[in-house]
Amino acid sequence: MLKYLLFILVSGLFLTGCANPTKVVLEGNESFPKEVAGVWVSEDKTWTIVFEETGVIEYAIIPLGEVRVQPGKTTRFSIPKYEGKGIYEPGDWQVAYSSESRELSVTLELKHFYQDVGNHAIEGQTTDYLVGRLYEDNKTWIADLQSSGKIEALIFDGWTLKERKEMINNPEPEYRGKVVFHKVN
Repeated sequence: MLKYLLFILVSGLFLTGCANPTKVVLEGNESFPKEVAGVWVSEDKTWTIVFEETGVIEYAIIPLGEVRVQPGKTTRFSIPKYEGKGIYEPGDWQVAYSSESRELSVTLELKHFYQDVGNHAIEGQTTDYLVGRLYEDNKTWIADLQSSGKIEALIFDGWTLKERKEMINNPEPEYRGKVVFHKVN
């Protein structure tokens, strides 16, 4: 599995299409399997990844804020309940698939995010790596999740930043567990 994670990280040469900045790397397959295209939702419903027939990601909902993010597009939204706002700027998104091992690998980078609620905010950057084998029925994907990045908590007094606390600082990917996805469409 580590072999495919590294394969994704260093394989920025193979692009599919210019309209969507997701990089798609195919090993031993001439095209992304059409039966894998569609909507994949995690069992705990915190993750959603939508693959187009070419393998590019249309959008993803990630647990950090459970926000719908599209590759190459900054997402801005308001949080009326707390008079807050959020900004999510995606970085490099990659998909790799090996038909031989049936392994699907996804990298989702948030180059920068900021989300505030009242007098608190979180800010940082993260990269999530989901790597795992597809079941033969193409309806279940069990992925190992690894994450890297830096997240800080910001505490304000009115408009004045009073304190910045480091919550997470993982320059190298750390294993965070398994995520079970099911294809729902």
